[in-house]
Amino acid sequence: MTIAGPGNFFRVQDLGPGDAAGTTIQLLLGTEHRSVSCVDALDKVLWVAPYRTSAKHGARHREWPPGELSFESLDLRNPYQFARKGRTLCVPSGDANVWWVEGGGVILADGLYAESDDGIRGAVVNLHGEHAPELTVDRTKLRSFDKDHVMARLTAVVPSLIRPELGLPDAVWLQGAQHWSVAFADCVAEHARHTNLPWQLTAEVSAPFGQIGFFPPDVDLLPLVTGHYTEAEQSRAASFFVTMPLPVLRWRLHALYGAGLGGPVSLPDVDTLCARPSDLVLLSTESPQHFSWSFGLGHWLKGPLATKYFSSSVPSEPLANSGLLSLAALYPWRNPTLPVPTADVFQLSEEAERPPAEVMERLTDLGYDTDPLLGCAAAQCSDLPLLRPLGDPESWLAPGATLSAAQVCVSAAQAACPTPRAAQRLGELGFTVPAEYPVWEQWTEEELSVVKSLWTSYAEQPSPEAGAHVCAAQLTAVTYSTGLAVRFVRELLGQLGFVLSAEASALPELTDDDRGLLTQSPRPQVDREVPLHHVAAASRRLNRPARALAERLRELGYSVAETPDNEHLPSREEITFLSANAEVPDPRRPVPLRRVVELATHAGISLAEAVSRLSTLGYGFTFEPAAVARFRKQDAGALTFVPYQSPEDFGPVTPAALHAIAHHIGQGDHTADVAVSLTELGFDVVQPSEEWMRERDLEDLLLYALQSPEARIGGSPLPDDPPISLVTLAVVAMRTSKSLREAALRATELGIRHEAETWFTPAPTEPDDHSAAATPPQSAAAPPRGG
Repeated sequence: MTIAGPGNFFRVQDLGPGDAAGTTIQLLLGTEHRSVSCVDALDKVLWVAPYRTSAKHGARHREWPPGELSFESLDLRNPYQFARKGRTLCVPSGDANVWWVEGGGVILADGLYAESDDGIRGAVVNLHGEHAPELTVDRTKLRSFDKDHVMARLTAVVPSLIRPELGLPDAVWLQGAQHWSVAFADCVAEHARHTNLPWQLTAEVSAPFGQIGFFPPDVDLLPLVTGHYTEAEQSRAASFFVTMPLPVLRWRLHALYGAGLGGPVSLPDVDTLCARPSDLVLLSTESPQHFSWSFGLGHWLKGPLATKYFSSSVPSEPLANSGLLSLAALYPWRNPTLPVPTADVFQLSEEAERPPAEVMERLTDLGYDTDPLLGCAAAQCSDLPLLRPLGDPESWLAPGATLSAAQVCVSAAQAACPTPRAAQRLGELGFTVPAEYPVWEQWTEEELSVVKSLWTSYAEQPSPEAGAHVCAAQLTAVTYSTGLAVRFVRELLGQLGFVLSAEASALPELTDDDRGLLTQSPRPQVDREVPLHHVAAASRRLNRPARALAERLRELGYSVAETPDNEHLPSREEITFLSANAEVPDPRRPVPLRRVVELATHAGISLAEAVSRLSTLGYGFTFEPAAVARFRKQDAGALTFVPYQSPEDFGPVTPAALHAIAHHIGQGDHTADVAVSLTELGFDVVQPSEEWMRERDLEDLLLYALQSPEARIGGSPLPDDPPISLVTLAVVAMRTSKSLREAALRATELGIRHEAETWFTPAPTEPDDHSAAATPPQSAAAPPRGG
């Protein structure tokens, strides 16, 4: 028996046959002003005992049968995490070291529990022997574990999970599994598809998994099919679906109707894909790890005046009416009218854990076009690290590109493989590889740290061509961040094929004073002029003349603003204001809204005051200052936790998005004010076409007809009116709490053309249990067209 040290439990090791059987251990536990029970202590950490183990404390007695997972330990960790209907849910898998559970999972180390920030979901896995996880020194926290080994073990026993009587997997379980590993969730879904597991969409509605699969929006689309709505107010929920891509909505409606839900239909004769967890990953421009469907819809339903997180401030009405919060709350659907670039395919391959060719094929099946992969169609997930380019390691190489020797070295470093292997594989994937390149068989930690820090000091990542060149400031930044000698970094980069500028080649070793100068946060950026307030702050902190520090920064390769005498330097208040923990503002570039929010929050002032201060200091903005003048002081706190994109990253605001935003903030179809507000905030708002506006007239006409079935309908469709889209038809049905069948038949009666004209034979009756939504008061006649 061994004890690692203070705070650790004992470890019993089998030394082979002996004269006496069994081991008795007496634990002497400190009281620390309270009674400590060895039973309680072992219950918390001993989840699986390798030998029959018992513990006694007074009248209390606990037994651990060998190799069995302790239900008591499961319950103690979190009484709600593994419980279902008053019982602990734990299902043996057939693997003696794997158990299926509900909710969060646990990785055990030799049967002992350790805290983890990166654990699994839906399973308890006991790792031991050569696959034992790495723990902290005190053995209380999990540092790392072999995910590939865990994945292999879980995958091997997935069939034990797919049994209808178990009640697993369900939607919550599968969603959790996807957050841990999309590939594993897809594996579970594939087994469920082949066994045709009954899939519970709601407490009352289920369908064979093989016909619908797993797609979280299905639950919210189901009322369209059944006509059963649970919410009295559907208008805000309906607006969340305005931007849903037409191919996606069509696919899911075909699947739900095809599963026998919603009565008889006459759908087009097409094969309907069974949805798998990775589909929502492919269809979103943001990772569902950060933007889940249920969370997004839930926040949307709360309205623009709701806080997004508990720690954020309540937004003001002017901020809510600007449309910015609603724009950020829209689900980030991928635009089906634009081809998916290869960079996105590679990124989706990494997130979905599927080869790029499979991703491209699935996107095609889902109704999207993609740019050609060329030779990269043969790439596997293991090849993805090779495809990171010079200059921007977050981006991807263009298929078929001509590569430099430096690129071969960076690719090899990213993949942690020899350069000859990287060059060979890149050539196999269709890239033009140089005939000569540095031969690097192994990478040390120091060498990898240099490669990984090459472009972290850039505000704007350089192109692959520019990334092969290293300037003096970049060499300084890499040397400082890695703690290595300038000579070592310079020689390494030269050997790896990078081209160093003359200034970089002559750069001296950094002194302690230089490192003190560069310690200030945020650090100077290689591709930006070092602003005057940064130099002034360093002067005050180091008690050295500002001009001397500016000159030293220039010697280290940085571009520095002209430095006046000390008496004309920025004041302490200006330095504090501009030195928030964020990107150093460049006076020659307009300041984005995100940066203004950070500065205002840091200084505890309103956005308008932050804009005023920056204007006084000579800064411009990417938005109209009047756009934030209407906001309140709490709006800086509200925007701090909203993951809104900059106008450049978001792209054009489509008429559909504007339509959804107007409904979300309660302005109905009056989008003009929202369009003006978003334009002032720097967004490119697309003007709606005449056809789009005419479809809105037809939408209003159908909406009125469904709300007031007994009223006289005026303003019939014109012969040249466009058909309304399936999305519009579905949104109108949702807003009136009607089924899609009823909305489609009513549209046909009115002479409005639409895609679903042939879907529904006149149904005998609508579903019996109608919505609880209140029917709007009837009017004498429909409003005039265009009103």
